[in-house]
Amino acid sequence: MSADHVAAGIILAVGLALGSWAGHDLMQGYRTNQWPAVQGFIDESRGSHSQKPALDSYHLTYHYEVAGVAYVGHVLGIGHNGLDGMRYQRAYPQGHSVAVYYDPQQPGRAVLQRGMDFSRFLMAGVALLLLQLSRWMFRQARKPKT
Repeated sequence: MSADHVAAGIILAVGLALGSWAGHDLMQGYRTNQWPAVQGFIDESRGSHSQKPALDSYHLTYHYEVAGVAYVGHVLGIGHNGLDGMRYQRAYPQGHSVAVYYDPQQPGRAVLQRGMDFSRFLMAGVALLLLQLSRWMFRQARKPKT
C-alpha cells in the first residue's frame, strides 16, 4: 500500500467521523423542534472572558419540572459550542423564567433553543469535502505512474 493510499484512507476516516458526528447532531437538533415546552428558571448564566470573546465560554444551569419530577439542565441547544458566553449571559440572565424544551421520551434531556446551531451544517459540509477529497486521492493513486 502506497503513502498516497494511507493519506487518502486517513482523510476518508476523518471525513466519515466528522460526517457521523454532524449527522447525529443534525438529527437531534431537528427532533427538538417537536419537543414540548415547560416553564423553567435560570439558576446560573455566566460568561468567562468579557475581554476575550474567542475564549468566552458559557456556563448555564436551569431547572424545570415535568409531571411533578424536578430536573436540572445545562444544554443551551444541540450543537452549541459553548462560546459567546457574555452574549448568552445577557440573553439568559440568572433568575429569569425561560421556556425549556424537553424530550418526552427522556425528560431529563432538555434545551433552551430548538433546532440546530449553524456550526453543525458547516461541519457536515467540511465532511463532504473531505470525502470527495479522499475519493479523488484514491483515484489518483490508482492511475499508472508515467
